[in-house]
Amino acid sequence: MQRHRHDEFLRFLNTIEAALPAGKLIHVILDNYATHNQPKVRAWLARHPR
Repeated sequence: MQRHRHDEFLRFLNTIEAALPAGKLIHVILDNYATHNQPKVRAWLARHPR
């Protein structure tokens, strides 16, 4: 994506979550951007533990 804000990251996470079958573990390698530290992203990760 052109921008690297938490909104785009959440859109990416929702796309991955919808595309993969339930029960599969998801591993994401994050770079040095701080988007994964935003409260909305942390809340999303808490609701989607896989």
